[in-house]
Amino acid sequence: MRALVLHPGDSPFDSRWSGTHWDAVLDLGTAGPSTYAEWSNRLRCPVSSLIALRSFDDPSRLRDLLNLARGKVVDDLGLDWWELNCVFFYQQLDQVMLLVRVADELQHCDEVVVSCPGLHARVLQLLLGDPVRIAPRESWPSAGLRIQRYGRVFSNLSFAQLAEICGDKFDPEYSLRRRFAQKATQVKQPVVLFPSAYSNASRMLASYARVLPDQQFLLVATRRSASLFDRPPNVQVVSLAAYANSRRDPAQLSSLLDRWNDVLSQIQHVPEWELLKCAGVLDGFPHLLNTGLAVRDTWLNVLQSHEVTAVFSGDEGNPYVCIPLKLAAARGTPTLSVHHGALDGRFALKHPAAEWIVAKSRMELDYLARCGLDMPHVVLGAPGPHLPKKNPTRHGSDVVFFSEPYELFSGRTEAIYRELLPQLCKLAASSGGKLVLKLHPFESVRERKRRLKKLLSRDELALVEVMSGPLTPALFDRAWFAITVQSTVAMECTLAGIPCFLCDWLSDSLFGYARQFAKFGAGHLLQSSEEIAAIPRILSGYQNSAPPADDLWSPIAPGVLRDILSGVDASAAAAVG
Repeated sequence: MRALVLHPGDSPFDSRWSGTHWDAVLDLGTAGPSTYAEWSNRLRCPVSSLIALRSFDDPSRLRDLLNLARGKVVDDLGLDWWELNCVFFYQQLDQVMLLVRVADELQHCDEVVVSCPGLHARVLQLLLGDPVRIAPRESWPSAGLRIQRYGRVFSNLSFAQLAEICGDKFDPEYSLRRRFAQKATQVKQPVVLFPSAYSNASRMLASYARVLPDQQFLLVATRRSASLFDRPPNVQVVSLAAYANSRRDPAQLSSLLDRWNDVLSQIQHVPEWELLKCAGVLDGFPHLLNTGLAVRDTWLNVLQSHEVTAVFSGDEGNPYVCIPLKLAAARGTPTLSVHHGALDGRFALKHPAAEWIVAKSRMELDYLARCGLDMPHVVLGAPGPHLPKKNPTRHGSDVVFFSEPYELFSGRTEAIYRELLPQLCKLAASSGGKLVLKLHPFESVRERKRRLKKLLSRDELALVEVMSGPLTPALFDRAWFAITVQSTVAMECTLAGIPCFLCDWLSDSLFGYARQFAKFGAGHLLQSSEEIAAIPRILSGYQNSAPPADDLWSPIAPGVLRDILSGVDASAAAAVG
């Protein structure tokens, strides 16, 4: 019996497999059932996806595994460096959990061919031994083809994006960027610190700043993109690089590395951890630790340079944004955190860094309770009524597809587009409208247009309009209906009175975003691509009755926000939730 394990970047129809018969194909990527049915028919063997092996209790099992190292690599300031950096490893650990199940199904194979090297190949070799082999080097793309591939990737990025990527990769400690960073204007009055790494988080924090126009805020951006947002007058923006210095404490690093080595020796009896270690995944932790200490010292400079009365974060999942929360909490400074999207499943895997978590809606409040958070420390309150309002005169004819950067989570973008876009073009044509492909900030207009030319006919391309940038009322006014996989826009569309459909068969069941949206009326679940054709019939019986306002967006009272940021009467504020 011969099985092919297929990397998300590879195809089962590559020329290197020409003439090869497989008894089973396992896709490490994510596509729809119709894609796998087509593959199975052409290959004359069963084709399945790794994600199909997910179990209902995977989030709790993953959290238990991550907890094994918590509290064991703690520095002199009380920062738990595994807690901070486990975000870089949970996806690999999740994959290892699934591969352990795969091994049970592949153990009787005479040969298991993995299409390219990497974590999956190493783990399967550790689990199965001799039957596993990696496709030979000569079958991989040539150096010239690889250069062309990287060239296409870089051509889709602006100079500013390339500079930011290079900075993150080659100057994570701000050793170079600090020399060019503009120094912060001295803020004489007390400030609330906004640490931010992304523009989406900065926009959310700025919305809360508008709730308290008399309060001064200092947004410190860890990356340039975090400074790109519409700034209210009471928010000053500066780069974290402006506070960096070259001082290092080698003794602190050495002590923490000793503790990390103790952790590795203590958890070797846990199969998933041992596989991670033997596969080399944990080899990068010392580098993360070294970088993290430098960033920690930079944040200390921020806190020492200003009179910071509170720290308010827009993304706890980013360790460099999480560090100032923990440093401030250790000083007794009030700390508050909100997620820039509708939901954050990482709270199912980690402990909150902030003392108070803000839920923007009852939907999010319910989700955080399911994640196991200590609910007395969760406050209900969104940053004001800035979401789109219903337009009673709207008679849109466009189909709006909110795309996502599927590649970041092993999604097969071409397969997903091929499954969805022709059907959506047909519906748009039937209504006399356009198919608007609204891109996520992480997607490239140029790259997506290139894909569309490969996948769609000339008539279909004439119907498609690719859009990027923030949402606008004009886009909502044009919409007949919206469709996405599990994006936050499902909530925004619902509040604007636009029917939204969720492709549940493509969603990641680890965090269950799509089903949580549907539970609170923020979208209608579709279980397969075949159901897209039924959307007009579903819409004919659609009742434009949005769920209660607090279910999807509950604005915070200025007094409540002020109390939490000042540390006054926090228990009364919590009672609001």
